[in-house]
Amino acid sequence: MMGQQIADEGQPNRDVGNSIFLAPHYVDGITKHSDMTQLDCDHLGFLRLQLITPKSPLYSASVEEAVQIAPFPDPFWGFCWPGSYAICRYILSNREVVRDKLVLDFAAGCGIASIVALQVGAASCIANDIDPWACSASLINAAANLSPSAFTSSFNVHDGNLVGSTLTSIHATMRHHASVPHDPVPSDWVVLAGDVCYEEPLASNVIQWLRALAGQGVNVLIGDPGRQFLPQSRLRPVASYELPPTIADGNFGLQPNGVVWTTQHDSATPLKDPLKSVN
Repeated sequence: MMGQQIADEGQPNRDVGNSIFLAPHYVDGITKHSDMTQLDCDHLGFLRLQLITPKSPLYSASVEEAVQIAPFPDPFWGFCWPGSYAICRYILSNREVVRDKLVLDFAAGCGIASIVALQVGAASCIANDIDPWACSASLINAAANLSPSAFTSSFNVHDGNLVGSTLTSIHATMRHHASVPHDPVPSDWVVLAGDVCYEEPLASNVIQWLRALAGQGVNVLIGDPGRQFLPQSRLRPVASYELPPTIADGNFGLQPNGVVWTTQHDSATPLKDPLKSVN
């Protein structure tokens, strides 16, 4: 069983925060309806992720059919989305951004961003998603890609809604799950937020909150391919990456690039140079 395998590799010896999401109900449901696979991308091909692939009946199922097939609601965790893909590419090329930092992977989905952050030197990560199935998928993927020591000591999940939370509250949440410094300063934090602007009022609420954190000195990176609810005038693009075929195919007609944005931008100042996409 996958749950026992994870436990054997190093079950976190903390509170029940992580272990409840490794219950057979979650692990069996996810592994039965998804596949451990690699992305069709040389840059992230080293990762193995539990994803919904064309081999899964869920891949082409309607909403009505999916309800009959699987024990979970919309499995957003079953895909690598354009924004998260772009964030991963960015931190792989700019490792100093997360090195020795406390990382909040907000709306984590499959957990890919926090996994890559730890692989390139983050001190500790918490994958936050209000869907408990996403928390379980993040743990499964972390166990498959991180060393046992990193998995047990540095990777954590949290299914509470953090939108609007203060940095003090976020710190308290992270300390509940992991060993982190008692008095970190805002610059010790990095928030990664991939694909959070797909509907309103969620997009406005999230961006307002992220901008408030950035105003305190937190480094906030937002990954998005350019959805209609992304307030581009209030953000600054810092990198653009061409999407691999499978991710581009699921991008619903949006631009074929994943873009990383930062909130550190005066919208009254136009960008002087157009952003160039990286393959």
